Amino acid sequence: MLDLPTLIKARQDFSQRAYGLQRPAAASHLDCAGALRRCAESPNDVYCWVDVVMAAIEGGLRSGSTPFALAQAITNRAREDAARKLPNPLAHAGPPAPDRQMPVGSMDQYGPEIAT
Repeated sequence: MLDLPTLIKARQDFSQRAYGLQRPAAASHLDCAGALRRCAESPNDVYCWVDVVMAAIEGGLRSGSTPFALAQAITNRAREDAARKLPNPLAHAGPPAPDRQMPVGSMDQYGPEIAT
């Protein structure tokens, strides 16, 4: 089983060795955006998606979160998502409503809870 705090701590150690301590958290969103662009180009490449996760973890670390706090937040978010009542995706057929067809790269395409 994956020990998430240990994985996050290893990423923190790698990041500090590779980029130094002074790399600002504000730059991490650029890393995430670049990884997401690569995912859009190669959506079946699992390593693109892993890059998104690692860039997000690095951003959290650089914002001052500890590996344990990030692991706890990931766990809490997974529990919240599991408890959500979602509509049955098979209950309707056809394309999404025109107001939900956003351009690629727009955060609005993922819904209001992520876009805000």
